Amino acid sequence: MNDYNFGNFICMLRERKGLTQQDVADILGVTPAAVSKWENGSSKPRVEMLFRLAKLLGVRTEELLAGEFLPEEGISDESARRINERYEYLTKVEAYASTKVKLKRLVSAFIDLSSAGVLVYLVMFLAQKIVILAGGDEGTEAACCVLSGLFAFFVFFGLHDIIGFGRSLGKRIMGLIILDKKTGEDAGKKQIFSRNITTFGATMVSGVLLAVNGFVMLFSGQAIGDRTANTVVVEKTPRKKEIHTVQNTEVDLQKINAYKPSTAPSKRLVIVLISIIAAIVTAGMGLVVYFFEGDYSEEIIDTDITKYEEHCAVTYCNVSDFMPSLETLTDYTDISYAYKTMIYSKHMGFKSEGWILFVEYDSTVYAEKKTEILNNTTFLEEPVVIANYYRLPVTAFSYKNYQMKIVPDTRYRPYSCDSFGLIGFGDANNCIVYCYHYSYDYDYIAEQGDDLEAEMIEFMDDVFVWKEDIVAQPTSRNKILE
Repeated sequence: MNDYNFGNFICMLRERKGLTQQDVADILGVTPAAVSKWENGSSKPRVEMLFRLAKLLGVRTEELLAGEFLPEEGISDESARRINERYEYLTKVEAYASTKVKLKRLVSAFIDLSSAGVLVYLVMFLAQKIVILAGGDEGTEAACCVLSGLFAFFVFFGLHDIIGFGRSLGKRIMGLIILDKKTGEDAGKKQIFSRNITTFGATMVSGVLLAVNGFVMLFSGQAIGDRTANTVVVEKTPRKKEIHTVQNTEVDLQKINAYKPSTAPSKRLVIVLISIIAAIVTAGMGLVVYFFEGDYSEEIIDTDITKYEEHCAVTYCNVSDFMPSLETLTDYTDISYAYKTMIYSKHMGFKSEGWILFVEYDSTVYAEKKTEILNNTTFLEEPVVIANYYRLPVTAFSYKNYQMKIVPDTRYRPYSCDSFGLIGFGDANNCIVYCYHYSYDYDYIAEQGDDLEAEMIEFMDDVFVWKEDIVAQPTSRNKILE
């Protein structure tokens, strides 16, 4: 419709009534700036305000919508077209402020954020595995994970409405669509890009800004990105056929006049209460995870040597390359084995594992085996220090009458404490011990200023089951809840 005529008509009626813009604003409970925008055609009143304005100015609503006085009986084709156009605009666009749409937007945002998180995790996981298989070092692995994660997050969340042809995954699931607030038509590509970049920028800068963006949407119906791009998000409805009016055809004015403002009380309190309940539920879920998952730990010890090959056959670390095959061990007098797992999260798969194999020989064979190992094994030459943290604090140390030497894992996680091997020599009992450690996420063993050898001994106590502690039963299982 011609918003210029609409604004001029309001201005003329106001002046006929002898009212100023301030008078109209005070009576209707709006700002003078809002009245000024109505009159210059840059803004339009909402449906509820439209009826109040028509009553104040002493005209029928359809006349206000048409921007001119209309005969009591019948109206022109052009006026009917503009009335219907205005009605369609109002009924479609102004639904963005409804409680139902706001709640759907919350669910839609949760779906989008969850989907972005899953995509980031999958891309980072894939990048990590590719780097590991390609033999890249730990720095390359970390850089690829970070860059791939940022790329996935940017593609999905930064441009999720653009690559979704104007509607993200969450909006499609919840049946929402983005409209130009001024025209009521589908938002253009520039508007979608503008609102997405605004939201993406807030997300990248701070989670606080993202929360503020959500609260702005809850209270006003328009998020910060919507205000920037002058868009609204509403429920998608089947497109209605245009109403063509010709002379002597009845115009559906009853539908227009029936569009009365709601007399229900403000729903802002409902939205606030729902937001508080959502925050309480979220916090409650966090507490449940903390108490029942964060402090969860389960210790599993298996000393059945018949399962040794099975335990070493895992594909997520380098244990099979380090621990000797039972078939290659000969001339020993005794052999024993223990496998220890500490599971920190049964749902997320966070765990550490320790394989340990004791092989005893007579004195002559022991001396030969020890010499062979010392000559053919690449041991750690110096401690591995990252900033103020020691990942591998020592190259050799004494533990339970064994001289332990560290063998870095050069393939899976090079020079990391996440996975590495140890070989110990017990001269007193002619025993060689092979140890291998793997952890899903183990950052460091000691800090600067610690007693490094003491920290290494404590690490051994936590990860491995030593020979004298291996029980006679094939398997023992203890569940510990702290």
